[in-house]
Parts: sequence; structure tokens; C-alpha cells
Amino acid sequence: WDLVSENKKKLRDHAITGYGNYGAVHTDKYHYFQNFKGKDPGYGPALFDIQKDSFEENNIISQHPDVVAEMKKIIDGAFNVKPR
Repeated sequence: WDLVSENKKKLRDHAITGYGNYGAVHTDKYHYFQNFKGKDPGYGPALFDIQKDSFEENNIISQHPDVVAEMKKIIDGAFNVKPR
């Protein structure tokens, strides 16, 4: 109801998804994913600016270590990741 009555513009700052060994965090600006268990990193970790790169073609992970640190913290908490 908060959205319909325009009391809020959004309900959450991010959404978390997971499949197999992978976890992802989605915000209005970024999509981040990583393998959070197992040794095979597959494709990732990766960070995309979905406002500028909607097809997720340019991994900008090295350019935003602060964003990556925050995203990893969210994934660790959501999937109960133990320190390696």
C-alpha cells in the first residue's frame, strides 16, 4: 500500500537471488554476483552498472572495490557464508 499511496518510492534497497553455488545482489544501479561456495569461481565475481550497461557486457569490479565489499557483505549474511 505504501507504493500505491506514494508514501514510499520503493520497499527495499536491494534484492538477493541465489542458484547453486552463486549468489547475487541487485540494486537500482548494480548487479553483483559471485560463487560463494566451492573452489570453481565460474564466471565471476562480477559487477555491472545496469544503468549504463543494461546488457551486462562490462565487468567493472576492479573500478568499485567499495561497492564490491558491500555486496559481498550482503551475500555473506544472506547465505551464511563462513570465512575461507
